[in-house]
Amino acid sequence: MVDASHEKEARAKETISQLKSEISNLSRLVEQGAGLSMGQVLSHTPGPHAPTHTHAPFPRTPSPPRAATRDAAPLTCTTS
Repeated sequence: MVDASHEKEARAKETISQLKSEISNLSRLVEQGAGLSMGQVLSHTPGPHAPTHTHAPFPRTPSPPRAATRDAAPLTCTTS
């Protein structure tokens, strides 16, 4: 029973070590990606994954017309 506990602990420590290594690797990749993004913004040159389309990334969809209510105040425009 003690041996099984020691084996579980050894596996847990190995898993923790692997996860820490993976976190470190992913953090490094994120930092490199952030550096590339900032470099692209500063140099105004598109990167290798820049979109090739020219339209807005989120096209606006028209809003449905609003129904007029008799309680609504009329709109007025004042200019100074």
